[in-house]
Amino acid sequence: MPRYLFPLQEDRSVERIFEFGLCLLLMIGMGAKPGLTADDPSKIRVEGTSDTAEASKNAQIRKVHKQTDGVVVVEAEDFSDADRQEHRKWYLTTTDITPDVQPDPDENHSKGAGGNAYLEILPDTRVTHADPLVKGVSFSNQGGQCSVLSYPIQFEEPGRYFVWVRMCCTGSEDNGLHVGIDGEWPESGARMQFTGHHGEWQWDSRQRTAKVHTGVLGQIWLDIETPGLHTVMFSMREDGFEFDRFMLTKEPNAMKSKNGSLGPPASPYK
Repeated sequence: MPRYLFPLQEDRSVERIFEFGLCLLLMIGMGAKPGLTADDPSKIRVEGTSDTAEASKNAQIRKVHKQTDGVVVVEAEDFSDADRQEHRKWYLTTTDITPDVQPDPDENHSKGAGGNAYLEILPDTRVTHADPLVKGVSFSNQGGQCSVLSYPIQFEEPGRYFVWVRMCCTGSEDNGLHVGIDGEWPESGARMQFTGHHGEWQWDSRQRTAKVHTGVLGQIWLDIETPGLHTVMFSMREDGFEFDRFMLTKEPNAMKSKNGSLGPPASPYK
């Protein structure tokens, strides 16, 4: 039967498709992403990362670590955001994953790391003192300039917290790090320096100074002014740095320098 014998009904399907497409273009133009909105703060975007072997692979869900018994212990790979990774990136290394990034002269050190997993800043171009030092690329003496990791932490108590890091270095040019708090990079968190047993995991809390290049013990700390949620951050000083865990404690002599123990259990997170 000819169509004109039926009452005409307006077909708006094409118009609806056009309207949906226009809205989607407007969302993208404003920086929105489908399935990831500002109304969902539990999910955050990791900057400058794409490779499945990168550390950011496990950092899609925001993790808030909780202080217990006055101490905070966090696995390095349990960060919530990675930023400023234009030149160097944090990569996850495990017993099953070795980043396919060159140059990287180190072997896989997952054996002995907490959970058999750790982070490393790659590529590692400055291996010896004779290799080129490129400021802002392979080296940064300024906290927060390169390869920044963020860890939201719920603190029960304000006060001064000494920062201990469990790391592994294989030479004199892959053993430096910076630590900051809430977007600030205080002098007390600058130039964390690690020396000692090359190729082995160890804890330390030393600051490199003009007079003591091997670092002064007990001189790395963060001042937490109020209880509640704060963000502890670590950034690259030297590429090739291998990062396993960190601990925040009010006790300046919480453990022996350069000890190889795994340390206290990791703090809970939500």
